[in-house]
Amino acid sequence: MPSARANSPTGSIVQQRPLLVFGPEADRGGAWDAGVAVVEKIGAPVCGGPLPDRVSFPEDHPLYRGALPMTIAGVNEVPQGADHRRSDIGGSGAGR
Repeated sequence: MPSARANSPTGSIVQQRPLLVFGPEADRGGAWDAGVAVVEKIGAPVCGGPLPDRVSFPEDHPLYRGALPMTIAGVNEVPQGADHRRSDIGGSGAGR
């Protein structure tokens, strides 16, 4: 099980090695700058969703790792070494 603390100040699980995934909602919702700020503050790598209709993160940023693959097997290989937890920050609200 990934290393995590269940009793953080916000009451949520704190990830030790996150991998962020930004979909087109980040750009569509006007969260481009906020997304860059979060990534830079925590130093986490970021991937874009597969086949986005919009760019969700600067592709020339040093922490950008590219788009997620189109297959489940490919997606499972991407987060090696990262903690796993789905979050929908700034998105459409699906999964809340």
